Amino acid sequence: MTEEKKWDVTRGDFQKKYIHEEHKKYKKREKLEKFFFCLFVVMVAGVIIYSFLHF
Repeated sequence: MTEEKKWDVTRGDFQKKYIHEEHKKYKKREKLEKFFFCLFVVMVAGVIIYSFLHF
C-alpha cells in the first residue's frame, strides 16, 4: 500500500484528513455496491435462463 500521510493539525489538515478518509470509505462502499449489484443481475439472469430451459 501507500505510505500514511503526515497530517499537520496546526494548518487545518484535520479537515483534509477527515475528507480523505471519508472518500476512501465511499470508494470501498461504492465497489461493494457495484459487486453486489452485478451478483444480483447474474442471479436474476440465471433464474430466467433456468426457467426457460425447464418450462
